[in-house]
Amino acid sequence: MILAGIGFLLIFSVPESFAEDSFNGYSSVDPPISEVVAGQSSVMNIRFWYTSGPYAMENFAPVLEVSPFSARQFVKVDVDSIGITQGQIKRIPITLNVDPHIEHDKIFLSISYVGHHFQTDELQKSSWNDQVVLNIKDRLVPEPEQDKGRVINENCEPGTTFQDGICVVSEQTVKTNSTGIWGHVVEIPSTSPLKQLQSGIPVDEIQCKDGLVQIFKKSDNSPACVTPETKEKLIERGWAILTPKEILYDIEKILDEKDCVGFGRWLDEHATGNFNENLLIFDLPIPYELSQTIRDSILYCVENDSGGFFYLNTKHFIDFDKLEKDSSKPYPIEEKYRERYNLEIVGLKDEYMLGEEYSFYFVISGYGHECAGINLSYPDEDGKLQGWAQMPLCDPNVPMHEFKTNYYDRGELFGNITIKNPGTYTITVIFEQPNKYFPTTTSTNFYVVEN
Repeated sequence: MILAGIGFLLIFSVPESFAEDSFNGYSSVDPPISEVVAGQSSVMNIRFWYTSGPYAMENFAPVLEVSPFSARQFVKVDVDSIGITQGQIKRIPITLNVDPHIEHDKIFLSISYVGHHFQTDELQKSSWNDQVVLNIKDRLVPEPEQDKGRVINENCEPGTTFQDGICVVSEQTVKTNSTGIWGHVVEIPSTSPLKQLQSGIPVDEIQCKDGLVQIFKKSDNSPACVTPETKEKLIERGWAILTPKEILYDIEKILDEKDCVGFGRWLDEHATGNFNENLLIFDLPIPYELSQTIRDSILYCVENDSGGFFYLNTKHFIDFDKLEKDSSKPYPIEEKYRERYNLEIVGLKDEYMLGEEYSFYFVISGYGHECAGINLSYPDEDGKLQGWAQMPLCDPNVPMHEFKTNYYDRGELFGNITIKNPGTYTITVIFEQPNKYFPTTTSTNFYVVEN
């Protein structure tokens, strides 16, 4: 048996910009694999952090392109697709099987990521690729034994046939989830629930693909097909319901069910002020007596300050559609009272020379709730992403207000690092407002170049 040495190299590639139908995140092989042996299964685990794009994706999976082209038929890739939502970190195992008869001692993997929008089913693609170089640990394949003139070929795998003393690939399988694919992955498009609905198919006759279940967006009854795991999360977070509902007009029923979205729309029709998503509203209109339970429910949906104004409690709203206001309604609200957040990364240059130290800080400002979690990622000296996080250490019940937080003034200067290798690197800041499911995010790139 002859064994050849193996080496492993993972080159990080980061997103340069946001593009239509693309999403953002970070990925790495974790832990790095130490060897790939021809004729044996090797598992490569992808650690994937999904930061921005559609709220959720179904049929999410890595797409592996094998080079050189002549090696593709000898490399089998097995990976299952998953569902994923923004902010999640997931591990995705990929099984690699290299045919013992491969003639190459090195292969190159280009790994990108694809998924389908959980409502429209439109294909979403990652804005970056990971590059992996693998040396093959080879072994000699013994010649098949002869038994009274009969060739023993039971060891050939499915999809191969015994020809001229070796197992030869006789077919290529192409299907979603990439199971059984040799060398690459092909996604098969399907008709989304919304497209079925728009084509005239009744809601109760909409079909989901195998393994998916139907839900409805709570705010507008639009259908979606998701995995059972995603269904539970969306229902728990108040985004989805299992059956389409009638629009609620009964204020007592709305408040009794703590339906804050329905309550907001009722206010828009009846308030004698101005209401639009997170704007101030005037004179909460309750013209008749309500039970104590209903009064408690009102406080669940709104907040009031010492000035007698009421605010929409954004903590209870997921994906709240903006409402069109009737221009005849009085008391227009100034723009400065709209909830808004801004992130700025400060002190970072566009380009650094190799051996030059980089550093930065960030500023959070806006009108709204200052109390929220913060997540930061930036490269270490080897170019690998490291994280910094801050949990909310403030009173979450403080009413919305104008604020500006400069982390340099707080003594926080990040980085102070010299990166060893030239390349493109990314810094990302995530501020969990309006809420942690739809956070405010900013990213910026910088370059390290040789002298």
